[in-house]
Amino acid sequence: MIIRNLFKESMKNCLFTLLLCCVVSTLSAQSNEQVMTVRGTMPAGVTDATTGTYVAVGQPFFQQVSNASYEVSFGVAQAQLGYREITDETCQNVSYTENHYDIPAPITPGTANHELYLKNLDPEGYDSLFELALTVWDTFTVETSEMYHGFYPVIPGSLLQNGTDYQIVDGENVINFSSEHGCDSVVTLFASLCPYTVDDYDGHTYNTLVLRTTGMSPYCWTKENLQSTHYYDGVEVPVARVYTNTDYPDAAANEALFGRLYTWQSAVRIPEGTISVPPVDDAGFVRGVCPEGWHLPAVPETAALERHSTNELHTPDYWISGGGVNSSEFTLLPAGIFSSSNGRYENLLGMTRLWKISSTPGVYSAICTEYSCDGIITSPAVFAEDGYSVRCVKNY
Repeated sequence: MIIRNLFKESMKNCLFTLLLCCVVSTLSAQSNEQVMTVRGTMPAGVTDATTGTYVAVGQPFFQQVSNASYEVSFGVAQAQLGYREITDETCQNVSYTENHYDIPAPITPGTANHELYLKNLDPEGYDSLFELALTVWDTFTVETSEMYHGFYPVIPGSLLQNGTDYQIVDGENVINFSSEHGCDSVVTLFASLCPYTVDDYDGHTYNTLVLRTTGMSPYCWTKENLQSTHYYDGVEVPVARVYTNTDYPDAAANEALFGRLYTWQSAVRIPEGTISVPPVDDAGFVRGVCPEGWHLPAVPETAALERHSTNELHTPDYWISGGGVNSSEFTLLPAGIFSSSNGRYENLLGMTRLWKISSTPGVYSAICTEYSCDGIITSPAVFAEDGYSVRCVKNY
């Protein structure tokens, strides 16, 4: 009996020892095993998926994303993960340090998504995930030199036009560059702008030049005589003649080279046969037959022109004599005139007259140059019904 009891007690001890060993072994194995955490897709229509939060499903937690990819990591699972979607904007030359991000400048313009995972950010110790949609706006820099040949950036709200190549005309003008998002780095330019070409309503393209005169302000002129048969808004010009006679019958060639001849009324856009004050545009200039943003020359533009010699202004060819070297690039051609007193074209290759706005409102005048004159003068004999050439000056 005693032996039987001792055997039973011994068996109990063995079983207990064996059980203890199993428990220790199991605990030891569990202590070495890494706990798996899975971030995966929540199915469509799950309520929690619309709140932008993570939910716990047993041991792992799942990320609510729309794709079918899975990211597996090992660690201790938590009940929830904080999640924030952020939309913000910044400038290209400014570092972005908001919302726990540290993105150094410069940043590529456009919209880019950034993901940031931070541990123990929540007061209760939960981790947080930030998804940032960052829009980066361009930073504009404008040269303030006297001359600039190149394409300026397009800045909303500025005077610059899309795709136009400008040269700077130094002057007293102030052009404010202000972008919609405040990302410009130079906001004021003391200059006016001269595009290298300008088109009229009919689609003719005119080259331009910056005429510089010692001691006077420079101005942006068209380099060719006007050919337009319509005003800037599409209304037809009443009188826009092309030089033609028995000696020079090729009207198309004459127009392409010398341009058209306008009466005073057609040039300044008042009714034919009247002598009234020409209308002015919002900038105070007489636009007349010129393209929008351009005007007929007046004082002081014509005063600057008259300071140049014929040698500087005349082309070396086409003149019957007295051709120049055209060092100013003004390219003044002997386009002739139409005389209203005898109803015929005269003086092709010998002279030209350009309509100008007089300093006296309502009074018409023209500047004149001839093959035998060494200079540009205000013509002493002008008739409003005569046909003269037109050159345009850009508004400033």
